[in-house]
Amino acid sequence: RFHSYVKLTYAALYPFIDLGFDFGQRNNLNLISDSTPGTFSKVPWVQNSFSGGMRFPFRLTQGSYFTNIETAVYGEYYNTAQLDTSDLSTQTSELDFPAVKAMLDFSRLLPIARRHVKPRWGQTFTAEYESAINEEPERLFVSAQLFFPGIMKTHSFNVRLSYKNEAITNTFRFNDDFIMPRGYKSAPFENIYLASFNYEFPFWYPDLSIPSTAFFQRLRMNLFFDLSEGVTAPFHQRMSSAGAELMIDFRLLRLFQVTPAFRYSYTFNDYIKKKQPFQFLILRFEVAN
Repeated sequence: RFHSYVKLTYAALYPFIDLGFDFGQRNNLNLISDSTPGTFSKVPWVQNSFSGGMRFPFRLTQGSYFTNIETAVYGEYYNTAQLDTSDLSTQTSELDFPAVKAMLDFSRLLPIARRHVKPRWGQTFTAEYESAINEEPERLFVSAQLFFPGIMKTHSFNVRLSYKNEAITNTFRFNDDFIMPRGYKSAPFENIYLASFNYEFPFWYPDLSIPSTAFFQRLRMNLFFDLSEGVTAPFHQRMSSAGAELMIDFRLLRLFQVTPAFRYSYTFNDYIKKKQPFQFLILRFEVAN
């Protein structure tokens, strides 16, 4: 589905002022019935939304750690329409509603040396709450990540813990960045818990270049194990997977920092549909510093 998002920030004053515009089509996965586990459908929606609010960043750096806290609150308005799956030009229902969104971000991280893949020590925490006013859509998302030293100085062992609660039965669902256990396709749950364990390390710094095109900086590997439980009362579905990711860091056209990755994942449970065990991903594509 074609979907676009534009965000504008005015940072000359404090607090920062944010405006956002979101428009296009996207698919929702919605629970059809709460009587049968795994019974959900892909529902196409047209979504047009506007948001505006304030963001309060605080820098609390002391000693060796970079410490930051940021809070934000937004008012939103959604204009949505569910489409007929057999004829996307036909709208079957409309739902317009105002909503509120609150966010909290915290990070406390050691600075990263060039050869380190992640901070040797650190913690991050994110919480988001979004709710329609006088309508059903609602979502709560909480995530924390803990960084520890690996066996070698440039290695990283890190753990991500995440939780999401949302309304999923026959209703519009907000956009979110919740990550399913690797190897599984997205599925709707009223509550889902996820623990991800990662051991990441670099193994080659080629410093090779294709003149005026690309400069290859580093190859690194990540070994992972994901454990998750999805709950749609009274059903519980456990998901777990393990695998490896090969990542290539390079600079493209001297302007963009790019990280493609090759992932292999092995899933231990069959309740939820699986992705292909081998995947090609673009994990990073941004303007280089």
